[in-house]
Amino acid sequence: MAEVSAAMGSNRSVRKKLAALLSDERKDFIRVRSKVKPLIDALESVHACFEKLSLEDEKNLDALQEAWMMDLRELSYDMEDSLDRFLVKSAAEPGSCKKLFKILLTKIKGSTNGIVKVIQDIKMPVEELNERMNRFKLSDDRHVTYDPIKIDSRVTALYVDASHLVGLDGPKLELIKMLRIEDEPEPSKKLVVVSIVGLGGLGKTTLANQVYHHLKPEFDCSAFVSVGQNPDVLKILDNILSGLTHQPYATTGSTVQVLVEKTRRFIADKRYLVLLDDIWNARDWDILRCSLPNNHLGSRIITTTRIVDVARSCCSHKEDHIYKMGPLSDLDSQRLFFRRIFGSDDGCPTQLKRISMDILKRCRGLPLATLTLASILADVPMLAEKWKQVHNSIGLATPGENMNRILSLSFHDLPNHLKTCLLYLSIFPEDYVIEREQLVWRWIAEGFIPETRGIPLEGVGSAYFNELINRSMIQPADVQYDGTVQSCRVHDMILELIVSISTKINFVAVLHKDQDETRFTDYKTKVRRLAHQSNCIEKLLERMSRDDLSHIRSIISFDYVKGIPHLGDFQALRVLDLGSCRSIENHHIENLEMLYQLKYLDLSRTSISELPMQIDNLRYLETLDLRGCAIEKLPASTVRLQNMQRLLVNRSVKFPDEIGHMQALQTLLFVSMSCNSIKFVEELSKLIKMRVLNITFSKPVDMVDEVRKYTDSLVSSLNELFNLESLKIDPEEGCSLDSLMGVYLTFGCLKKLVIGYISRIPKWINPSMYNLVHLELKVDIVREEDLHSLELLPCLLYLQLEMTDGSSKMLTVGSEGFRCLRESQFIWKNDGMGLVFLEGAMPELQTLHLYFRTHETIANYSGVDGNGIENLSRLKKLCVDVDCSGSTREEVEAAEDSIRKAADRHRTKLTLEIRRWCEACMIEEEAHDGNAEFPSRSVNRRANPVRVAFRFILMSVLSLNSEKTIKYRGKKML
Repeated sequence: MAEVSAAMGSNRSVRKKLAALLSDERKDFIRVRSKVKPLIDALESVHACFEKLSLEDEKNLDALQEAWMMDLRELSYDMEDSLDRFLVKSAAEPGSCKKLFKILLTKIKGSTNGIVKVIQDIKMPVEELNERMNRFKLSDDRHVTYDPIKIDSRVTALYVDASHLVGLDGPKLELIKMLRIEDEPEPSKKLVVVSIVGLGGLGKTTLANQVYHHLKPEFDCSAFVSVGQNPDVLKILDNILSGLTHQPYATTGSTVQVLVEKTRRFIADKRYLVLLDDIWNARDWDILRCSLPNNHLGSRIITTTRIVDVARSCCSHKEDHIYKMGPLSDLDSQRLFFRRIFGSDDGCPTQLKRISMDILKRCRGLPLATLTLASILADVPMLAEKWKQVHNSIGLATPGENMNRILSLSFHDLPNHLKTCLLYLSIFPEDYVIEREQLVWRWIAEGFIPETRGIPLEGVGSAYFNELINRSMIQPADVQYDGTVQSCRVHDMILELIVSISTKINFVAVLHKDQDETRFTDYKTKVRRLAHQSNCIEKLLERMSRDDLSHIRSIISFDYVKGIPHLGDFQALRVLDLGSCRSIENHHIENLEMLYQLKYLDLSRTSISELPMQIDNLRYLETLDLRGCAIEKLPASTVRLQNMQRLLVNRSVKFPDEIGHMQALQTLLFVSMSCNSIKFVEELSKLIKMRVLNITFSKPVDMVDEVRKYTDSLVSSLNELFNLESLKIDPEEGCSLDSLMGVYLTFGCLKKLVIGYISRIPKWINPSMYNLVHLELKVDIVREEDLHSLELLPCLLYLQLEMTDGSSKMLTVGSEGFRCLRESQFIWKNDGMGLVFLEGAMPELQTLHLYFRTHETIANYSGVDGNGIENLSRLKKLCVDVDCSGSTREEVEAAEDSIRKAADRHRTKLTLEIRRWCEACMIEEEAHDGNAEFPSRSVNRRANPVRVAFRFILMSVLSLNSEKTIKYRGKKML
């Protein structure tokens, strides 16, 4: 069971720490032991009652019970704070009893009196709570057990697979018709706004997203931006401009007027498509609308809102349209409901059909309610009486009230450990994309994830995340080729629910924009976790007393921060996340080493350039993220952080040589060979728990003759890392990894391998790597035999192969290999596409990305016809990036036409995306010869080199949209 939970606070953690005081048998501590034991017994009985009450729906609790639970939660936090302060003062480690008592006896005079005082301070309120508890006469106890949980593929399909979306085909076509005005005279192509309005949970965002992505290829630039109920208009304008230009902009120092003008200038001569999701008031629309003028090019704006008056404000011209979104039909509701529970439209057992129809009536055609309720029933035994209990718990009400009841039912149906993890998500702003890995790390730091014998905490945390996905409490945002959900979002209605509950039980305090910070300083309970989504956190922290600050366990920032008070006052702080706060500088983290309880520290993308020399005082620190900082060297004391598991830094950071002392380290990003010594490389071999390692490799600037020593040391160290699951080796600019060609590497557990640049595929990448599922390679040349060695990798699911020089030979993929591959990218940066898929090739492939130079494809391989895309039987998505460098417009258009025809020939309806790159470097046509049907291909028809170069530079400066950019963006082409 987790040490900390939303329902029970730190009750379990306190009992664990008190129990540590009982393990010493020396007579000096008999007085302490005699006082601790009754206190633990009292806490045990209180805990049993508390756990049973926490499983009840809050509407079944009376006021006395609620007050008792609140008091115990607050008391448990205060008790743990008191114990931790004593243990820190004693320079002892909580949980290590022998060390505790040794130090107490030898270092601190009268320390037994100190701990006795702490216990006496705790005892009285516990006894009072215990007496109140006896009135309830409850003594049941339950325990959370861990069971590895995988993502239910039925859930992710309903969110990310267009073919599984229910009831949207008709509305989608209707909206597309509204947004497309064909055969309209060019001068009268006005801006059109379409606003989708309807209740929360109807699927407005899903529908708008489908329409947006369908129409996106028809526009010069596009942006999808979530607005939300409490928007920072400056940030929204920045997101619109960044989306249109695909260039990040810093809002620091900008104004609304500056961003509006920049946006207007950029789209003045472009046909744009913008989706503004979830607008709550007309005032926000009026400001955002200023940045999106009518440029008479047929631009389009889509908005979604729950409020009819807002939709009317958006659609104030006769060309605009309001689309009122209604609930699902009975048939579509049934299809959605059955697909989630049974995996098909007709999988419902006969005995459940009638009660299923009754339950669906309560959902009133609301997709969110239908999915959420179906996710509850997916785990309920298929017995009619069990389903009737769920049905009866909803009751009859209006659609909006029913939605709230269903969401509340879904929340209270969660076990306590999942309630805690879900409530923690109330720290995030609306529509925020939450990365799974970082979220799990925070859960661990907060104490929400229990220790389970033989299973890493991250594994348990990931299982909790998956279960929340399966229960439809969070929505997948990024689903990988293997079904893993990398990130999620929280639906705004669920966010409203969990923010309300978190505030009520004082689990998280969220400071929104334009919110009065005094409500927290005048609050009757102490702030334990503070998430700030505004720029007034400094005012709040300044108003809080030193005692108030000493109880804060987490500070998470999502906005600009000028500074924070004396860090030494935050004695209970476990999580400090100031990531992306560029205003944070070195003086802001003075006394950082006094945060003795700190477990998670994120200073990424701040202006920090050095850490305190006494960083090793943070003895419980598990995660340290310094990516994007100006730090060039870590303090020597860093290696004494014995609990450090995840260390994330920039590529150019110098580590202390003795990194082998960090025995708990599991994730290390990034390590530069050129910045560190051979001894450091040798010490890596001692990090036997290492699971994720990213290395940048090059010839050391001053040690050219020692390249072999570095290579040998690295290979020797890597061969000792038996638990390594992910390895990335990148060369630094202008360097190659050819020194790794002839080495011998063995990776029994390796699942992911990324090699930045090497001339050929090394021989040690072969079928013996039986756990490898993800492979990315950048090579000069791929020969037929190289490709064959990759085909035989038994479990490969993802392959990215980038060829920089080309082989001038056609490569073929037959039916013998790549039997498990689900997603692949083939990139020819300086050559044409020389690849053919034979019948039966890649039988499981679902997504294919291609990048090639158009002219070279036509000249060397006779175009893109006949490459066998139709032979990829399970292909669903085809993304093609056409490099226009050195090609004529006719060649590019012919290549794109061939791709479309190949997609049309496929047996299933493919999702096709074609994008142009380096369009500025296309060749101009010379005048036609009078008798020639086509222009000759001579050097004279090429554009003036100076002119081409000028256009190239100009387009770079203007930051044209990504589909016409001159820069290749790397691995992610979607």
